[in-house]
Amino acid sequence: MRPEAADEARAVGAICADWNIPHATKAWTGAKPATGLAEAARLARYRLLTEAAYAAGTDIVLTGHTMDDQAETVAMRLARGEGRGSAGMARFTLLHERVWIVRPLLGQRREALRGRLRAIGQAWIDDPSNERETSERVRMRKALTGADVERLGEMATEAGRQRQAEAEFAARWLEQAEPAGEGLVRLPRDALDTGSPMLPMRALLAAVGGAPHLPNETATRELLSRLRAGKSAALSHTLVRRKRDGLLLSRERRRVPTVPAGEAPPPHTVAPWATFLPGFDIPLRNAVGLLLGVAPVPASPSAPSK
Repeated sequence: MRPEAADEARAVGAICADWNIPHATKAWTGAKPATGLAEAARLARYRLLTEAAYAAGTDIVLTGHTMDDQAETVAMRLARGEGRGSAGMARFTLLHERVWIVRPLLGQRREALRGRLRAIGQAWIDDPSNERETSERVRMRKALTGADVERLGEMATEAGRQRQAEAEFAARWLEQAEPAGEGLVRLPRDALDTGSPMLPMRALLAAVGGAPHLPNETATRELLSRLRAGKSAALSHTLVRRKRDGLLLSRERRRVPTVPAGEAPPPHTVAPWATFLPGFDIPLRNAVGLLLGVAPVPASPSAPSK
C-alpha cells in the first residue's frame, strides 16, 4: 500500500540478520477492495501472520503494542461511545481460532522502549503514516499528554478486569439454556427475569444468527421488551419465538447457508469471535459454543500448564 514499505521490509530483514533471527517477508497479493481498504489490509495482515506462525511451527505471535498504543485505542473508543471498548486491547487475542496474538509490552511506555533500543545501539523504523493527521489515531496521539496515557492505561486494566467478570457472569447465566437441535437454542420461560440477560442475549443472538458483531444494547433492549410482552422478535439474523416451554432461538431461514447435495455442511463457528477473540471474552465464547456444539478454544498463553 506504500511504495517505501518494501525498503522497510528489507531493513527489518537486515536487523534480523544482525541478531541471527530467521526472517520472512509476506506480501498481500490479489485484488484490493475499492472501499474499506484499511480494514481489509488489517485482516490480510493478521491472516498472513497466522500463516507465518503455522509455517514456523508455533501458535503464538508477539506484538510490540505499548501503553501509548493502548491509551490511544481506549481514547478513540470512548470518543465513539463504545462502552465495552474501554478495556482496549486484550493482552492476548485468539486469531482465526488458531493463533494467539500476545502483547507483552502493554505496561511499557513507548519512549521507554525506544530508550532501551538506544541503550543497545539498535535503530528502528518509524512508519511515516504515524505523522499523517488524516488518521484518527495520529490525531489522538498528538492530543494525549503523558498523564493522559498513564490514566487511560490504568482505565484499560480495570475495564479489562470488569469485562472478564461480565463475561464470566454471562457464561453462568447461559447455563440455564440448552441445545434444541442443529443451530437451535432453548431458554426457560422465566430466563429473562433472572439476573442480567443483556450481554448473554447479545452473544446468543449474534452466534445463532451468524452475525460478525454483537447487536447494540438499544436494539437488544427493545427485543427483550417485546419478548417479555409475550411477542416473538428478531435481531442479528436470529428469530426468537415464544413457545409453551420457553424461548426458542433459531437462525432466520433466509440466512441458513445452502449445502450442495452430497457435501457436508460447513463447520459452525461462534461468529462474533471467529476472527478476533479477546482474552476477556473467552468464558462467554465457550459458553455459547457449548450450546452450538462448537469446541472450546485452546488454552491461552496465560493459562497455567497442567
